[in-house]
Parts: sequence; structure tokens; C-alpha cells
Amino acid sequence: MQPAEPWQIALVFGAFALCYLFIGFGQGWLMRAAQLTIFILVIASNAVWQWTPNGYLAAILAAMAAFALTAAPVTLLTRLRLRRQRLANRSLARQNPPDERRDLL
Repeated sequence: MQPAEPWQIALVFGAFALCYLFIGFGQGWLMRAAQLTIFILVIASNAVWQWTPNGYLAAILAAMAAFALTAAPVTLLTRLRLRRQRLANRSLARQNPPDERRDLL
């Protein structure tokens, strides 16, 4: 494989810049940028090494890889954080029982 020429490198960086422009910079832009980067890398690896002759299969695998490497860990961490908060709230409720005299007033 020959090294890339300067115009090819500039073209790739320009394509990345345009993709990130279309992503936008609203809430969650970093996750979308990471997913887009993973997707493009998987598609580019198929273009270089031809690990599948079917482009549709490469796109499906790229989408699955982007999801598995970004959204799945975030979902798992969110569930763990919520579970930890619930356990902390339960232990706090046990330590500080409600005052019965206030309930009578």
C-alpha cells in the first residue's frame, strides 16, 4: 500500500469537518461525533482491507460497532448510577426516620 498524497489527506480531513458540521453542537454532540468517527473508521477499514465484498454488510457492522462502543456503555453506566442513587436514598431514609411528633401536628 502506498502512502497517501497530501490532497487525499486534505480531502479526508475536509470530509470529517463537513460531517461534524452536520452533526451540530447541541446536547450530545460529543457522543454523535464519537459514533460517526467509529462508523467512518469501520467503513474505511473495509475499503482498505476488503474484509467483506458487500458494502451494505459493512455499513450494518459499522453501525453495530458504533452502538456497541458508545451507547451501550453509557446506558450501562447510567443504570449503575441510578441504582447507586436508589441505594443511597434507602440508607439515608433508614438513618433518618421521620419525626412522629411532626406527623401529629
